Amino acid sequence: NIKTIELQHWIIEKYHLWYSMWDNKNIEWRYFPDNIFTWWKYWKTNCVFPININIVNAWFPYFHLNKNKNNKLYNKNILIISQWHVWSILSKKIFNLSKKLSNYNFFYKLHPWEFHKLNNEYLFLKGVNNIKIILWEKTVYDLFNICNIQIWVCSTAIYEWLWFWLNTIVFNLSWVEYLKKLIDNKVIKKVDDEYECEKYITNDNFLNNSFFDPNDYFEKDSINIIIKNL
Repeated sequence: NIKTIELQHWIIEKYHLWYSMWDNKNIEWRYFPDNIFTWWKYWKTNCVFPININIVNAWFPYFHLNKNKNNKLYNKNILIISQWHVWSILSKKIFNLSKKLSNYNFFYKLHPWEFHKLNNEYLFLKGVNNIKIILWEKTVYDLFNICNIQIWVCSTAIYEWLWFWLNTIVFNLSWVEYLKKLIDNKVIKKVDDEYECEKYITNDNFLNNSFFDPNDYFEKDSINIIIKNL
């Protein structure tokens, strides 16, 4: 009879086998926590939860400690956040894209599970002048503040960037379906290859992300909300 709380720690969508009941409503699961503190109201509607849990819209304090609203001073810095499950495909696409966009700087943030590949599988990226591979030396928040474009496939950071006003492109690779709602609502762009990606980046109209409301994704006072609900 100990009350339990889970803090949201990844993307919750209908494809997530742990959370989603798909279209099956009124289902109870005894192994679920009593409460889930999510990252704001958007997540409560993303899938059908079991009916015996309480969803609290809270966001998370670490994000607020790192949030910076300074205006972007760099307009040709591109952030790449790698994903371990598609690294071989994504890295080749970025290699080709960096050649096409030689006047742009690419900050390639490796997933920790990829660090061991740096001097073998990723060696071909180390020799590219406009690609800087990032390990621990910078956090994603550091990179959010110096980049105005980002490219990846699927990550929780996809949602954190919204408050940092980055223009976002995702490649049509496995797990991109987790971002279907953001793609359908035109918050982010989905591309099939680096040629389509280049067209978006070099189009002046792409650098305009005023078509979403950050308040749909974020709660402003997360620490106090969490404390109050505890």
